[in-house]
Amino acid sequence: MAEPSSKKFKHYEISEEEFRYLQRLVYKEAGINLTEAKRCLVQTRIGKLMRKAGIDGFRNLFEKLEHDSSGRYLELVLNAISTNHTFFFREDTHFKFLEQTIVPEWEKDGNRRPFLVWSAGCSSGEEPYTISITLSEYKRLNRGFDFKIFASDLSTNVLQKADAGIYPVEEIEPVKPEIQKRYFKRGKGQFKHLVKVKPMIKDPVSFKKHNLLLPLQGHQQFDVVFLRNVMIYFDRNTKQNIVRSVYKYIRPGGYLITGHSESLGNIDHPYKTVQPTIYKRID
Repeated sequence: MAEPSSKKFKHYEISEEEFRYLQRLVYKEAGINLTEAKRCLVQTRIGKLMRKAGIDGFRNLFEKLEHDSSGRYLELVLNAISTNHTFFFREDTHFKFLEQTIVPEWEKDGNRRPFLVWSAGCSSGEEPYTISITLSEYKRLNRGFDFKIFASDLSTNVLQKADAGIYPVEEIEPVKPEIQKRYFKRGKGQFKHLVKVKPMIKDPVSFKKHNLLLPLQGHQQFDVVFLRNVMIYFDRNTKQNIVRSVYKYIRPGGYLITGHSESLGNIDHPYKTVQPTIYKRID
């Protein structure tokens, strides 16, 4: 039996200078703050990227980054750094508040257009599909209600997975059986370990790459923005700038929802706090 290629399994150690270079680059391009605690994660993820792309060492990667006008290598680096783990119905209190408070309040205002949601930092799609399930459940009991969801992320890798809407079956095991049956299609035969979201929850969702440091083009104001488990990557100033920027994309009376570990208490912001992690635009 042939020996495995040493290049395939080569381990790359990142030097202090190389880590500082990546810190500056990623902060400039994406606002992501790579603290010293992230050094091991960076070394592991970028090392895997280099082995897969056939790049021998950080210096060679940096040379490609500096001379690549297409932006392909920068995209590979940002994909590797920004990938986040998520799951269906994560922090479920937010979806209950959406269904029980935000949407009924919106309907009382006499709105007839579709209810609009932005899932900012949607990762591999579990959050926007959970929103779609929540709103579909509301729609079943409230004839005439309709909705659209815009889902964005910096990583093209996770957006491809999100748009496919295919997940390991164990991902939906914690979900109520009736919800599983109504909104997911189970694979058969060699695909029995997979589930696919049904068109009724996939069709209202559109996915697009977006960098939160940049203006959002071509969108009207949203009724609620989910900005959850994204700001953990950012320092205080970047958080403040993003939260203030998102404000103009929320209609007056609309809501911003952040992750449970992402309080806005230590930054200046224009929102009214409704409860921890739930904020309202008041003009």
